[in-house]
Amino acid sequence: MNQITSRSLAFVALLIAGCMAFANPAPATAQNDSITLITGRPVRGTVQSVTPESLVVNTSDGMKTVEPWNVRRIRFDDEPNELTRAKTGYTDDRFNVCLQELEGLDPPDRAVVRQDAEFYKALASARIALGGGNVTASTATAAVEQFVQNNSNSFHLYEALDTLGDLYIAQGQFDKAEEQFARTAAGGWPEYAFAAKLKTGRAQLLRGDYAAAIQSFQDTEQANSSSDFALQAKLIARCLRGQAVALSGDPAEGRRIATGIIESESPKNAIVFAYANNAMGASYLQENLLKEAARSYLKTELLFTVDPDSHAEALYHLQKLWDQLEQPGRASAARQKINDRYRNTYWATKSRP
Repeated sequence: MNQITSRSLAFVALLIAGCMAFANPAPATAQNDSITLITGRPVRGTVQSVTPESLVVNTSDGMKTVEPWNVRRIRFDDEPNELTRAKTGYTDDRFNVCLQELEGLDPPDRAVVRQDAEFYKALASARIALGGGNVTASTATAAVEQFVQNNSNSFHLYEALDTLGDLYIAQGQFDKAEEQFARTAAGGWPEYAFAAKLKTGRAQLLRGDYAAAIQSFQDTEQANSSSDFALQAKLIARCLRGQAVALSGDPAEGRRIATGIIESESPKNAIVFAYANNAMGASYLQENLLKEAARSYLKTELLFTVDPDSHAEALYHLQKLWDQLEQPGRASAARQKINDRYRNTYWATKSRP
């Protein structure tokens, strides 16, 4: 009797368990995407949808909207290990490693993960090209153009557009660059929207539209923002405004603007000092003061080398100045340096016969 009872109870228990399983089926395994924010607590859940202005995440506390400009890092639950390593390489400025990890990677099934892989592959190519590496500017441009065309809803869109503008400038396609910066200026990403003012002015300056450039730089300086990024951009804008003023026919005023930066700012801000000294060089060139111009550009060339574009610009002018000052050895060295380090910049392209 005890044996029958035990067996019966066991059977009943199994029957109840089976019925419960049908009545309450186990939920499907939820994706656990992890988003680390610049400010605020991390967000975990399933990224349901993305746009250039938002990521909508299904969390245990309900739907949450995350702004892309507040994302420090995102790890999708189902992203391939190669993509994880590629993103780490990109963050660490090891862009070749990023490309190597993504080379041959099968496109992920999930759309947002596939966009991520395409973005990092295109942007790593662009960073290598803009840094003077073994990817040409035209190859990188094609990759970023394709990403933008295929992923207009990506939360990476504004970064891609900004980079595309930089690539167009590097190739002297200033009108195309301005088109991209107009798109980022109209977008919701604060940093890229602010940078668009400065970069638009730079494209206008290089094109020779000095009046428009001066206005763009003034707009940048007067913009209502006091973030660290904005303060640095405003200083650069003032330097470039001085250069534009000098090139427009008032070298003394351009030099006054640049001198004000040099006298009031710390030389530890190497990027600003590079632009300021280049503005000084431009003002001296306008008055055909070749030795003074060479000294100004030489300060950038020797002391303030952290910004590739301003350093390349100084080298471009120095190679011409050394020839004019009958120092062919130094001219050749400057020419070699710009072609070795900055082969994909506008200045290297301009320096070639």
